[in-house]
Amino acid sequence: MKVTGGHEGPKVRMIGGNGDDTLDASGADHAKLSDSEGQNRAIDAKNDSRPYDPPPPPKNAPWIPPRDWTRETVGVPWFSYNADLGVFLGYGFETHDFGFRKAPFANSHQVRAGYALNAQSGKVDYTGLFHRENRASYFGVYAFASGVEVLRFYGLGNETEASVDDQDYYKAKAGSRTSRSSCPGSGASTASPTSAASGSTASRARSGTPATAAGSGCRC
Repeated sequence: MKVTGGHEGPKVRMIGGNGDDTLDASGADHAKLSDSEGQNRAIDAKNDSRPYDPPPPPKNAPWIPPRDWTRETVGVPWFSYNADLGVFLGYGFETHDFGFRKAPFANSHQVRAGYALNAQSGKVDYTGLFHRENRASYFGVYAFASGVEVLRFYGLGNETEASVDDQDYYKAKAGSRTSRSSCPGSGASTASPTSAASGSTASRARSGTPATAAGSGCRC
């Protein structure tokens, strides 16, 4: 197959079959060959020689190929409740972009914002997932900014005791910003998170004894 027309225009994809195939994109350089069988050549074009295992089709419509076009966006309600924050209400959106041999989607973006009634503060977060062509691995990013995170400070050391029954005595409110990225992998558990908290001040509500808490960590 010969590709002409220069560097402009859409990418030309060639899906090879049995036997030897050649994709010649000399002078065009905007083409890709996908073929795992035979002795194949890609001239001035990318070449994916990994076998392709398509996702299972819908049971009621097995003739429909895997979706690899357009974008889909939906609304995402956000609701929770606990004794510290009270009712937490929020809303956001999640959008999926579909691409060639990127299952179940090419990339996904979710953005949410919410407000806690008791804490009288809010939280926003972002989640992004990015799949690679014809690979099980993917890359993910998570970040949030929050004014509703609650800590409890019981003192320094590992042998401190809660000498007061009222847990609100130890409560501290910490505003935080956190980001985390996941390493390429086939599952969500393969992650390399990094986090940082700033502007956090913990104070014992009744005694007025100030304490500060801040930290960061990284794991693979």
